[in-house]
Amino acid sequence: MVNDTVGAENSADDHDLERKVGEMLKSKNFTVATAESCTGGLLASRLTDVSGSSAYVKGGVVSYCNEIKHNVLHVESATLDEFGAVSRQTAEQMASNVRTIFDATIGLSTTGVAGPSPSEGKPVGLVYVAAVGENFSEVVECHFSGTRTDIKAQAVAEALKLLIEYLTVEEPNLNVTDFNDETRAAMQEALLISEGKLPAKSFDNIDELMKDLMSDVDD
Repeated sequence: MVNDTVGAENSADDHDLERKVGEMLKSKNFTVATAESCTGGLLASRLTDVSGSSAYVKGGVVSYCNEIKHNVLHVESATLDEFGAVSRQTAEQMASNVRTIFDATIGLSTTGVAGPSPSEGKPVGLVYVAAVGENFSEVVECHFSGTRTDIKAQAVAEALKLLIEYLTVEEPNLNVTDFNDETRAAMQEALLISEGKLPAKSFDNIDELMKDLMSDVDD
């Protein structure tokens, strides 16, 4: 799945993203690994700014040159040759492969042009961030402005927001809009119970809900 977004300068809320990410990862017993190019390790630094982050941060790779992208992260040479280091395809392979290398639940990557000059015909401020999980893969194209430092900070904030998006989805490969209101409500309640946010209860109409759920899936 690919989305496009235009980045703006960081807001004050961006500085709380790593704490929120940490809480969500720990609550789900998930882990993350990072593969960075243009951010040069800043993403891993932000994630590990949180005390106790060793519980969910597996590790990371700073692949600032194509040699490391290929030899360490196993990005295909054909991908680098055809699309370049700054591309959706490279970002996705970086995230997918770092996830495998570190045996993490989620792989998170950044690749882009921080400036001050364009690179390989790509404009300053063009950044791709990617998140890959077992049933989830998304790449976001970003267009940032500002100094080199500004662009790196904005790229990291966008990557953390993408990770939060992944962690917020009930089931990564499930489109809950395909179900009716009653079924979605039951699914949400079951999710909250599984996360300990609601007390366990019995569903008197569980048979009806399951029949409705399967009917929606078949449709």
